[in-house]
Order: sequence, then structure tokens, then C-alpha cells
Amino acid sequence: MRLTKILLPLLVCVLTVRASEPMPLWPGVAPGEKGDIGPERSIQSDYLVGGRTFTQITNLPVPTIQLFRAPADKDTGATVIVCPGGGYRVLSIDLEGTEVCDWLNSIGVNAVLLKYRVPSREGREFYAAALEDGQRAVSLVRSHTVEWRIDPNRIGMLGFSAGAHLSAACSTRFDQRSYAPVDAADQFSCRPDFAVLMYAGRLIRKENTEIAPELTVTSNTPPTLLIATEDDPVARVESSLFYYLALKRAGVPAEMHLYASGGHGYGLRSDKSVKVWPTRTEEWLRGLGVLQNINSAAPTNHLNTAIIPVAQTNDWALDRQALVLRRAKENPGPCDIVFIGDSNTQMWETRGTNVWNKYFAGRKCLNFGVLGDRTENVLWRFEQGQLAGLQPKVAVVMIGSNNTWNTNQTTADVLAGIQAVVKQVRTRLPQTKVILMGIMPHGATFNKERGEALQINEALARMDDGRNIFFFDWGSKLIADDGTVSKSIQHDYVHLTDAGYQIWAETIEPKLKELLAAPNR
Repeated sequence: MRLTKILLPLLVCVLTVRASEPMPLWPGVAPGEKGDIGPERSIQSDYLVGGRTFTQITNLPVPTIQLFRAPADKDTGATVIVCPGGGYRVLSIDLEGTEVCDWLNSIGVNAVLLKYRVPSREGREFYAAALEDGQRAVSLVRSHTVEWRIDPNRIGMLGFSAGAHLSAACSTRFDQRSYAPVDAADQFSCRPDFAVLMYAGRLIRKENTEIAPELTVTSNTPPTLLIATEDDPVARVESSLFYYLALKRAGVPAEMHLYASGGHGYGLRSDKSVKVWPTRTEEWLRGLGVLQNINSAAPTNHLNTAIIPVAQTNDWALDRQALVLRRAKENPGPCDIVFIGDSNTQMWETRGTNVWNKYFAGRKCLNFGVLGDRTENVLWRFEQGQLAGLQPKVAVVMIGSNNTWNTNQTTADVLAGIQAVVKQVRTRLPQTKVILMGIMPHGATFNKERGEALQINEALARMDDGRNIFFFDWGSKLIADDGTVSKSIQHDYVHLTDAGYQIWAETIEPKLKELLAAPNR
């Protein structure tokens, strides 16, 4: 089925309906489930919070996520996965779930409500099943960023009580997935980009100040905000205090707001001093850059053509396009490197020949560069089988430059197009590592296109997960100290010379040697 047929109705849906239908987290049965949990149950509280009752659910056999879309005129592209609390026994699904999603939407943040498995499964650590669900949720959301038009590098978690413990676990256990990958979505990072922990419990051992053993705080733990009250009768304030100290000792950007009164389990309904926590959280998110969207949300009638596969029809590209597809078909099986890109990639075979012979002639490489290519053209060739049957160790991707010259495509569109290309490479070639090259500077001096490239590259850098995707923002190597580009590097301020190709090769060669020497995993 063509990607176009999938994307068009999906784009219409997510841009016109704020709350999607719940989506199962797992393609089949969740890990470790035995089918003995019984049907899901809903419980109405017998006491009031903020003058109202609230709903809890338990006996949850099928965990889900549900997207709550921010209004189009406010949408920042940021997303928060909301984790309700309930002691790993129940989920306070409205008080700490849907009501919070509505608040996030009001400040321009897309919300994803996570219904993780409760109660804790017998014979397993109290958090084990929920952690699997939390990690899976982050990866699954990140795998849908193109379709949902959200930024894959601004996906955070907001948890309450046990949900805060779960958010902390996801923030500290992302380097090793707690379950065996089940599909292509698990190729995406499960590390949240930031976390907000509301009246978090179980962050320290019960009788002392030692951080709980399941939480390993390192310098790679994402920025974290903690909210706590001194009179919390359930989650001791020390839980947040000493976790905050652990974050600071590790050099993690952290902030904590401690209030005298508020108790526990208040959500957005408190009338005590802690009631200002939503304002403080919004300020923190803004200061972190989460709410400073470099790419304004597109209007609801805007269609991103950068992610809709289409063939090139220019005379100069037709023969090359056919050659590339034929080249792919005639060279199935293992190879070292495939190059995917536009004219600068194609011209490794002409202007870059000397450098190519020095670095790549001794390796089995396939050049899939096509003059004039945009992301949508690459996606079209993927549909035509360009990657079918190939087993490259590394794919070097440099695409998107030509998209920035299309006034109908925003920087958000171009970013989504590049992300779609990388996602397709990782999905179709799961054993292949991706070297992602930043968009090159174009023009003799700084201009609008350069500014847009800087914005896109800043977002692309956050795709680098250190394992499967490696980003190189090499544009600075092409620019002199005075901000100009020499014709000795880009003869027309767009296309590389021999010296430019030398810089490209030198930039990626150390990583190429490392990846090509490593066994396929």
C-alpha cells in the first residue's frame, strides 16, 4: 500500500479531532501477561477532591495510549506522556489523566494519556510491567511523530505519585529496554526528553535517603522538575528532595518547587499553596525551550508534501532515477555503505571522484544520490523497492536541502520529511546504522536558507541516539570565521568541490571505521 494512502486520511483525522481513539501499546499480548487479570474495572471514589469525585480504573490487561491534540492555533509540536497515579494498584484516570491532558492542550502541548498495567503483576517487581509500558509508550509516540506532526525531540513525561515513579524509571532506565523489541517502533529511543514528577513516591528507600535501586541517575538523565508538599501523608517529601540532590550531583538540569500545604493526590484541583504548580511547570517548560516552537504549527488545511512520496519528473532526473532503482535491484545482499541524497551525493561520481577513490573505492558502496531530490522523492523510490533485498552496514543520508527552497514547505515540513526518510531506512533496514548529515549552508553569506538549516539541524541533532543514528552537523567546517563560504569548497555556494568532499569524508570516516568493524546486531 502506498504511504500516501495511509498518510492522507491520518493527517485529516489528527488535524480535525483532538482526542484520538485509544491505541494498544503492544501488537499482541503485553510481555509476561498470562491472561489471568480479569476484565478492566472502573471505581468511583467515595470521597471528594476539589469538591468532586473522581474515577479510578484497575485490572488493566491491555495498556493503551491516547493522543489529545493541542488546538491548531496553539500547537507547539511538543508532547507530554501523562502517567496517572494510584500506587501501582489503580489509575486515577480523570483526576491525574484526562484533566491534565486538557490543561496541557491549553498551553499548546499535545498530550498522550498512558494507561499502563495495574495492579502490579504477582511475582514481578512492583514497577516491572508498568516500566515496560512506559518505555514502549515513549518509543511508540516517537515512531508516530511524522504522522502526528509532533517534534520527536520534545517528548516528555508527566507523572503523578506512582506515575511519577514510573516517569523517573523511564528517565533512568532508557539505556536498556526492559523487554525484547517486538517491532520497528522499538528501534526508536525510549528516553523521554524531559520529566515532571508530581508528588513522587518510592524514589528513595523507605528507611533512609538512598535512591531506590531501580533508579540509576546519570548525567544522561533528562531535565527534571519536581513538585512536592511538606504535608504529603503518602509520598514523603524526602522522596523528591533526595532525588533532586541525586540529579544535581549528576549534573542534570533540575528544578524543585516545595510547598507547605497540599497533601497528596490533588491533580489540578488543589486550593492550597501548591495550586500554582501548573504555572510554575509552564514557566519551566518555556525556559527549557519545550514551548518555544521554531516551526509554527501549520494551519489545519496545510498538507506536508515533504512526506508524501512522489517521483521526480524533471528531464535531468528521470534517467538517474531509473539508474538508481536498477542499481539497487542488481546489487542485493550485504554491502558496506549506501549513500542516499541529492545532487551532492550523486556527484561523488564526478566532482568527488578523487576523494571517493581514496576513502570508498576499497569498500562495497552503492550511490543512490539523485540530482534535485527532495525527501518526498526519496520516499517514493523506497516504495519502488530501492532498499529491498539490501543489507548495508551503514546508510549515509544527506537530504532536505532542496526542500528548504520550496516555499510551500515549512521548516517543520522539511524536518518531518527528513525524519520520515530516516524512519523508513531504519524500518526497512533494521540492522543498518544511519549516519545522518546535517543540511549544508547555502550561499556566500548568512541568509534565510542558512537560518532555516540551522533550526532543522538543531532538531535533527536530537535524533542521534548513539546506537543506531549518528548525526553530523558539519556545516561549520564549510564556513570561514567571518561567516562566508569559499568557492574553493562550494564552487557555486551550493555544490561541493574536491575540497568540500574531502571535508565530508574526513568528518564521517572515524565513525564509518567503527561501524564497519562492528558485527551486525
